[in-house]
Amino acid sequence: MTGDMVRLSPTVVVDKSRTGSATYLGPCTRSNVAVGTEQDAGVRSGVNALPPRPPPSRGRRIGALATGLAVLVSVALGAWLVARDAHSRSLDRSLGAYAVAPPEAGAPIDSALADLGARVFEAGCAACHGITSGAGVGPSLAGVTARRSPEWLMAMVLRPDSMTTSDPVARSLKAQYGVQMMVPGGTTPQRARAVLEFLRRVDGGG
Repeated sequence: MTGDMVRLSPTVVVDKSRTGSATYLGPCTRSNVAVGTEQDAGVRSGVNALPPRPPPSRGRRIGALATGLAVLVSVALGAWLVARDAHSRSLDRSLGAYAVAPPEAGAPIDSALADLGARVFEAGCAACHGITSGAGVGPSLAGVTARRSPEWLMAMVLRPDSMTTSDPVARSLKAQYGVQMMVPGGTTPQRARAVLEFLRRVDGGG
């Protein structure tokens, strides 16, 4: 066997000539050793590389798939959060043009403000409160503007914790439904006023 020929085992020979890297020549036979150094990069009889790597295991494929899915979910979630924040800022800019004082008795419905209130309600209230007769996690708000004053409703939206401590009606509702009303992340007077206008329109048949 020549100096460039390396026997890996009694049955395998490789050629390290010219490139300095081992190239698989096949089983260790006399003919392999004799002609191995005459090949330009250890290429002989169609065998030009070490045996191919086995395909990735099932576990590795599943791991790669899970990683790809996690990346896609992260990208989608990030895009959703960006869109939600942009929507929230746009809503607050629109609400900035409106006064936050509760409406006077008999005041006409401001349809544009009620439309904004519908968006606020859908995003922050509808998960617990319906606007029909059926109750959900919390009480139904159907007809609530006839049962409660505008000031009471806005206070309940803005300060639910203190209301269930100090107000007997709010306290009884908490006891009845077994949950403390909450507004995730809190809210603003402008949003509370818009929700009130939306509820006024619903109760008025609008």
